[in-house]
Amino acid sequence: MKKISILTVTSDRKNSLRRYIESVISADDFANIEPIFLINGENLITESLLEQYSQKHNNIRFIKSDKQSRGAARNTLIKYACGEVVYFLDDDVLVAKDSFSVLRRNMEKHKDVDIMGGPNLTPPGSGCFQIAQGAVLGSFFGTLWMSKRYNSFGKSIFADERALILCNLAFRRRVFEKNKLFFNGSIVCAEENLLLQQLMDAGCKAMHIPELIVYHERRNTYDAFCRQIFIYGKGRAQAIFCRPQVTNMIYVIPSLFVVYLLLLCWPPFAITKMPLYGYGIFTVFAAITLIFKAGFNVFLFGLILFPTIHIAYGMGFINEIFKKAIQSFATFFMRGEEENVL
Repeated sequence: MKKISILTVTSDRKNSLRRYIESVISADDFANIEPIFLINGENLITESLLEQYSQKHNNIRFIKSDKQSRGAARNTLIKYACGEVVYFLDDDVLVAKDSFSVLRRNMEKHKDVDIMGGPNLTPPGSGCFQIAQGAVLGSFFGTLWMSKRYNSFGKSIFADERALILCNLAFRRRVFEKNKLFFNGSIVCAEENLLLQQLMDAGCKAMHIPELIVYHERRNTYDAFCRQIFIYGKGRAQAIFCRPQVTNMIYVIPSLFVVYLLLLCWPPFAITKMPLYGYGIFTVFAAITLIFKAGFNVFLFGLILFPTIHIAYGMGFINEIFKKAIQSFATFFMRGEEENVL
C-alpha cells in the first residue's frame, strides 16, 4: 500500500496541536506518512508552529484557508492528499505508538474494506472528571451502540456509522473519486455520519478496528461537556434533515425523554412518573458498573453525567427542530406575502 495521508483541520489550539504533532512524529511508520494540516482561518501562532515542524520534517505540509465549516475544510484537505489512504485525525488527539502500522496492516489485510475507524480513549494521566466522561461515553447505557467509539475491546467488525467517529477515521481515497461524495459543509457536526450513510448505500464497506487507537482530550469543565453533547444533538438533527429516509429512532429517544421531563413539570398533564423511576434505577446501576471499569471515584460523576448526556443531546436535537420549524414557517409566510402582492 502506498503512502497514508494524515489530514487535520486546526485553528487556535497551540498546546493541543503541539502535543498531537509530537505523538504523530513519535509513532511507528512516521517516515511513510504524509501529515497535511489546514489552518482554518488566519492564525499566526498556529502558522508559526507548523512552519517550525515542516522545516524539521519534510513530509509535514500545511495550507491556509479562510474560515470555513469543518466539513468544507476536510473536503479541501482531500484535494491536497497524495496518499492512497486519507486518515482524518483531530488536532487534540494523541496518536498511539502503533496507530499507523495498525492502519496499514488492516488496509492491506482487508482490501475490500473502504473505510476503517477505531476508538478514541481518554488519555492516560487524565483527571477523575475526564476519566468519568470517557467511561460514561463508553457505556452502553450512556451512548448505546455509539459506545464502541470509546472502547478498545472486542474484535474487528464490519460496522455502520454508529461505531465510527471522525477524530479517528480513514478512507481509501478512491471512494471519493469513484462516488463523488464528500462531507456536507452545512452542518455543525455529524458530517461523517451523513457521509458514511451515503457511502454505504453506494456499496462501500466499513470496519471498526478496536486496536486502531487514539487518545482524545475530554472536556475540562461541566459546561464544556454540556456544550459538546448539545452540539452533537444539533448536528444529528441537521444530518437527519439532510437525509430523513435513514432516520433511526435511537437518535430521537433523548429528545422524547426531554419532552417527557417537561410534561412532568406541567400539572395539567397527568403523566405517570414510573418511567422516571425506572430511568433512575438504570442510572444508578450504570454508575455502579463504572466502578469496575474506572474506579469508585467516577461513581458520583456517573450519576450526573448519564442524565447530562441524554438531556443535553435531546435539547440540542429539539433546538434544531424548532429552528427548522421557524425557518419553514417564515418561508411559507414570505411565500404567501409574495403571492398576495402578485
